[in-house]
Amino acid sequence: MTDTACSLADLLIPLDKPGRPWENWPYPLVSWWDMEKFSTGPLYAIAKMFGQMQIMFAQYQKDASKNKGVTFLPAGVKHILRKNLRQIRMYCVKLDLKVAIACIDDALLDLKSELFLPERLDRIYTDLDNSIRRDMQAVLFFHVPFNLREFYKPKALFGPMVADRFPCAAYDIEEAGTCYTFGRSTACVFHLMRVMETGVRRFGQIMGVSFPEDKEWGKILKIASGKIEQEKDARPLHGRDPEIVVWYGIHQHLTAVCIGCRNQFMHPKATCTMEEAKDLISLVGSFMRALAKRTPPVIPGPSTTQ
Repeated sequence: MTDTACSLADLLIPLDKPGRPWENWPYPLVSWWDMEKFSTGPLYAIAKMFGQMQIMFAQYQKDASKNKGVTFLPAGVKHILRKNLRQIRMYCVKLDLKVAIACIDDALLDLKSELFLPERLDRIYTDLDNSIRRDMQAVLFFHVPFNLREFYKPKALFGPMVADRFPCAAYDIEEAGTCYTFGRSTACVFHLMRVMETGVRRFGQIMGVSFPEDKEWGKILKIASGKIEQEKDARPLHGRDPEIVVWYGIHQHLTAVCIGCRNQFMHPKATCTMEEAKDLISLVGSFMRALAKRTPPVIPGPSTTQ
């Protein structure tokens, strides 16, 4: 599938829209690089201002320890603190950290009081730190292993000819790849079997036979091999007839899928491993590509009267 695999740039979302990049489209792939581009700058600025607040608080504690009694925070210190908090708020808005923004708003309101105690500074720092952590912990990401990224929403998992000849199977082909990307191997095989339904139906059309509705592999293979033997005996070139050779080839691909499926019927067994799903992606792809060579550009979908 190297000739049809999407590049990483095709899979990732663009960053030319405001807001958090992963919210511009549903269920996108966001690269580590794009995550860093979006959040590293603001988070670094916030951490730097946190450090300034800590230094300021430590210095004020040192100065205040020389004085006896309750001492309220001086206006100059509160001015610097408000300035820092407003800057942090600006970065929190960029990162859409809603809990942290609310925490800053509460702190700015408290700073308007003339009776603001120095101890409150440490509490503001701790509350804001915890709020940012809560905001960031609420956003979850799924890591896609490097070797699986090409299967995510592939434009043509089985090649351009299959995509062109079987548009009715496009959804299930794409979903098979996407499910495999996210480790949902049984779901991947489910979609592959739906693709096989379209392929087997087309194989029947090519040979002029109908396959049973119960989708039992043994019956399908028996009917197909019976038709091949019947036609081989009826034609002058017998097994060397070009059409019979093509049928043999497709039948071999179908047999390989049947063996790879490890199930009596054309649907996934209770559970399928990632290894089994990967093998079936390859086998079903080979079967569909063989059929595509004998198929006009568009065929009717499963729900269309044939």
